Amino acid sequence: MGTSSLNQPFLSGLFETSSLASHIPAPVHPWRTGFWRRFPWLGILALFGAVLCAAAMVGILVASDNKPVDHWNIQPTVYLSIASTAANILLQFALTEGTTIFWWVRALQGETTVKNLHDYWDHGRHLAPALFAGKSINLAAFACIAVAITPLNGPLIQRASVVGSLHMTRETTVRVPIAPVLPDGFTGLITGRGHQTAMPNSNISALVKAYNAKLPVNITESLCEGNCVATLQGAGFSINCAALATPFDVTPRLFDNGTVDPSSFDTTYIFQTNFTYWEMEQGMMNLTTLYKATTSCNGDLMIDQCTLMPAIMEYHVIIVNNTVALDPAYTYKDDKLIKLTPAFVNTFTGPTTYGGLWLILNSMIESSASMNFAGAVGYDVVSSGLPAFEYANGTHALDTQNCTSNWNSPTDDMLATVRDMLFRTALLAANSSTIQTVKALQTDPMTVFKSHYQFLGLALLVTFLGIFCVIPTFLGWWNLGRAVSLSPVETAKAFSAPMLYSSDSNATADQLLRDVGGRRVRYGAVAVVDGRAIGHSELVPYGAEVRQKLEMADPGWISKPNNGALFDG
Repeated sequence: MGTSSLNQPFLSGLFETSSLASHIPAPVHPWRTGFWRRFPWLGILALFGAVLCAAAMVGILVASDNKPVDHWNIQPTVYLSIASTAANILLQFALTEGTTIFWWVRALQGETTVKNLHDYWDHGRHLAPALFAGKSINLAAFACIAVAITPLNGPLIQRASVVGSLHMTRETTVRVPIAPVLPDGFTGLITGRGHQTAMPNSNISALVKAYNAKLPVNITESLCEGNCVATLQGAGFSINCAALATPFDVTPRLFDNGTVDPSSFDTTYIFQTNFTYWEMEQGMMNLTTLYKATTSCNGDLMIDQCTLMPAIMEYHVIIVNNTVALDPAYTYKDDKLIKLTPAFVNTFTGPTTYGGLWLILNSMIESSASMNFAGAVGYDVVSSGLPAFEYANGTHALDTQNCTSNWNSPTDDMLATVRDMLFRTALLAANSSTIQTVKALQTDPMTVFKSHYQFLGLALLVTFLGIFCVIPTFLGWWNLGRAVSLSPVETAKAFSAPMLYSSDSNATADQLLRDVGGRRVRYGAVAVVDGRAIGHSELVPYGAEVRQKLEMADPGWISKPNNGALFDG
């Protein structure tokens, strides 16, 4: 029977390699190592690109934090999604490159086994084998696991940017009509020989209703489109106060014979507020407050005496759209005196500039409370006016068996009432010639992007974990003598597959494909007689035992494996 010719295509089933020597060309690809010569540019650039994507995440969040939504045509979350996805793609590419280098570098080492090489390849590309590597875990497995969890940066970075609200402040100009000085005779009417204010004007009565309801004052065309804070000059009071004290004693006093001294029953004022005004004083008013601050039966009564002079004052105000009110963050102590403005004095009956306002304020402020010893029943406390009830210390106010009744100071609150009422009066007295145009800080509610940097930190953590775990897989690249891949052709050549026997053993995958890429191959069963593969056209010697093995070979030598068949090694 005939034998197969050596002109048949090179097969993995050809065992007489010495007969193939004449077909091996001279080597042309030298083994050339070196740090820069074998530098894994694509893999390292992919890692650098992942770092840039992480930096882009940081930049997007910083750039969008507290920025108006309408300033971004595309939401930051879209850019963040693109950056995180790009980082993950680049990391996956870097892992592929690093695993390839890791496989070949380990193959150069003397103690590497076939199983080791399989594990390096398998653990570097599949998560499940990497997770269950056990004792055979390696750097490729760590890198694979780290890269597998990096997609968590997507949902994390999405949570890092949300829509919220922010109050933005900017400088603007506002217009407020406010009178710097009250017009002569603006608030009330004087009647009778006593030269006393009889009635406030009707406009002041309406103002009191608005004050009691704590309503802001409406203005028109303020130019404020949000919340504005500014300072205005308007009619007010220059306020100066002095703190005094006067002794008191309501302790029962006994004579030597044990009877009570009648003077012990005398009435003592322990709370008193009054507001005085005289037309001839050119609008000046006086506020006096007296109160018992102690729970003792004797000691000092606190007295505050305040003088209020008509003046142009600078107020801190808040304007909300077309309403204006005093800024609650400031008190009368923060108002700035511009100029004293003594009022017109009416020496006869008729209009009064401040008298009507005083009449209203006095009705709100005047109050008193007195105490006297009443014998066995304890103490009598007689009070009138709302402030006497408002400022009583609730803990002791009802204890009439002892002297513990006491009051808190009403002075600051009463001066705040006077200040607010006069400010409202100045607004009421304004006209077209008293419009003030001033600079203000306007605060606008705005929809903005809010950055939550804790989610950014977590996203960066998983991203850089992947980067740092991939980097070690590249180490040792300088020991390689050519550009390497895990192409089955290149690895088959490394394992001396006979079909690739005629190619340069230091050829890259691309170079191998140029040499043998046109050869037809098929995987299947090859007939083997006496240790030699035979083609389909060969005759089998009589009585020879035909065995089979599975190989990748020329299709002319391959048959389809039969189901259930056994094959030699």
